[in-house]
Amino acid sequence: MKEVVLSKRTSRIFRLPGWPDVCRSGLLLIAARSMVLGALPFGVACFAACTSMETAYLGAIAMALGVYTAGGNVGKYLIACVLFWLYSELKLREDNKLMTMAVCGGCVFIGGLYSALAGGTALYSMAVLLAESLLAAMMYHVFRCTDALFQGRAHREASQEQIVSAVVVLGVLLMGVSGVALPFGIDLAVLLGILMVLAVSMNAGVAVSGCFGMAAGFICSMNRPEAVLLAGIFGLSAVLANLLKLFGRLGGSLGFLLGVTVSLLYLGDVNRLPITLTELFAACILYAMLPQFIHQKISGAIGAVFCVKTPKSDVRVKEYLSGELKSFAKAFGDLAEHFLAVPEKQREMYAGNVDRLIDEVAARACTECRMAEECWKTKFEETCRQAYMIFETMERDGYCDMHNLPIVFKQRCIAPEGFVAAFNHVYELYKQNALWKGEASMGRGLVAQQYHEISNIMRELSHEVEGGFCFQAEREKKISGALLRAGVFVKEVSVLENARGGYEVYVSPAAERETVQELVSEIMGIRMKVMQEGETLKLIADNLYAVETGVRQRTKEGQAVSGDTLKCFETEDKYYVVLCDGMGSGSEALQESSMTAELLARFLKAGLEKETAVNMINSTLALKAEREAFTTVDLLEVDLRTGDAEFLKVGCAESYIKHNGAVETVEAKTLPIGILEEAKPAVAGRTLSGGDCIVLVSDGVSETGYGVMRGEWIKKILRLEDRDMEELAELILNEAVRKAYPKLSDDMTVVTLRLVKRREE
Repeated sequence: MKEVVLSKRTSRIFRLPGWPDVCRSGLLLIAARSMVLGALPFGVACFAACTSMETAYLGAIAMALGVYTAGGNVGKYLIACVLFWLYSELKLREDNKLMTMAVCGGCVFIGGLYSALAGGTALYSMAVLLAESLLAAMMYHVFRCTDALFQGRAHREASQEQIVSAVVVLGVLLMGVSGVALPFGIDLAVLLGILMVLAVSMNAGVAVSGCFGMAAGFICSMNRPEAVLLAGIFGLSAVLANLLKLFGRLGGSLGFLLGVTVSLLYLGDVNRLPITLTELFAACILYAMLPQFIHQKISGAIGAVFCVKTPKSDVRVKEYLSGELKSFAKAFGDLAEHFLAVPEKQREMYAGNVDRLIDEVAARACTECRMAEECWKTKFEETCRQAYMIFETMERDGYCDMHNLPIVFKQRCIAPEGFVAAFNHVYELYKQNALWKGEASMGRGLVAQQYHEISNIMRELSHEVEGGFCFQAEREKKISGALLRAGVFVKEVSVLENARGGYEVYVSPAAERETVQELVSEIMGIRMKVMQEGETLKLIADNLYAVETGVRQRTKEGQAVSGDTLKCFETEDKYYVVLCDGMGSGSEALQESSMTAELLARFLKAGLEKETAVNMINSTLALKAEREAFTTVDLLEVDLRTGDAEFLKVGCAESYIKHNGAVETVEAKTLPIGILEEAKPAVAGRTLSGGDCIVLVSDGVSETGYGVMRGEWIKKILRLEDRDMEELAELILNEAVRKAYPKLSDDMTVVTLRLVKRREE
């Protein structure tokens, strides 16, 4: 025999109602007033779908009040509610949607069976009762879909079924308030209908606005002969309100008024309008004057229900973007190879330059000489060898005169002074040409380096796009549902996992920052912080570490400005220190160092790799034609999630680390950027923990020591007891100034950092 599976139920049958139960009962009262062909099936359907059976007594009272105020048979529908409650309490198997729908319809049929049979027209009454029962069964499903949507148990994106269900429920509620009169003859159903149409028109598309307008107009006047006319007026007005929503709430209200005005022109008589001007202007003015926070709530709620989104095609997008970036990267890579190939060809051409130089000297000095034919025809090879000897002399000494002229040539040539003068002149032209070609070659190499780095950037981006991020659909659903249950209505929630394994959460529109932050942190399992506000909230994982910084600077004697430039900044999960020392001092050094530091900071904030950014700036400095531009780069990157620190040094002074009480030096022997075609930075990594200190200094500080022991005094200061970072920077700078006495021969900069653990993991 098959085992019967009992459903898990609490022993408690009834409980005191909470605030959500009271709200549901209020909506149930309105739904119970909705009448179709004299039948009131919506109250029982709403009771069965949305009321907790532990507060069924409150739902039954609300349903009875609704039916009573609508003039219906209260006993009939109370019987149906009691029967459904008994089924809900006594059922042995797990919930089955089709079975429950059938039971809901059956309860309505049984409740009205006596009245139908007792009437004079039993056949007609039975047919109406059967139709009412079927409608109640279908409406049970509609109410369940809508309830699940607003409870956040459904998908984040509303399906077509859920949208239709929500619209039908709104229509039922409008029918429920139909006939309720307010002061000045205002029909509550018409007033609410106009407000709903305006709200949807301001927050949805044209098609949704028009359809909703027609449905709302028809439902508001379903029991009146002008229902079709009002549906057309509302539909046209909703479309015009949507078209003018760019001008804000006032524009939307004017658009709705414009739609009614156009309808009035066709009707020709204001008395033929199915709505009064009082209802129209009252609704438009009320909508325009609603506070901003209420509009945000309405916008979020409509977005949560009506914004249908197709599944994310991030895979296709990533493949497309990755392919495009790879194509661009290959194009720039080929261009770089082309530029590098040109200097190689030029170097092959330089071998023939000496022959052309000797030909030019012979043309200038020997054309009119009576011995020209003998020297350059009869004894051509011997003359060429001697000319090459003169060229070697000029290459060695830089010039040629009668004193270093080869003896053999002086003995053979009848006019050596003129030949030497012509050779010197042509040689100078040759050197200038060779120098220009060399600079042009270097320039092409630098441009090729720029193209190569751009190619690397695009290639890195393509890899990051291809496999570096993905959307977390399940977490998006959980966050959206939690926000909905907390009363925070949003249009969109996106959870993205980036290439570094970090999470980014986007919530739109931005609302109730603290509530969103708390709920997102709870669902993500880590503390999140708001990184960006505005129309959209962006939340990222809060960092494990923070950085305390101290800075002190001193200018070289006789200079108004320092040639050192310092940039300290924080990105989402990294902390950077960029210290650049321009060659020399004063304004020219400041110009180079500030440009380098500013560009480097921008590149790092944009997400470029450190080596790529340094090489881009290096080739830029080397290409400057007006003068030589050199600068050192001392770059520190601290990962605030893990505590990993990475030093990148190009021609700069050493740095110092205090880790667990021990002090070590980080140094590198490299040239400043702007000298070579390709910078060769030295990179060193360390793993730090809370309380560790780092000191970065410019060479004006590091070179104030004594010989090979010049950095020991800084290490000695670091070994002392822990100090405030500002105090430590002040102490190091003062000691450097004391050691440099009596004159500061260079600019001085000191940067001190301490890693502070912000929270427990």
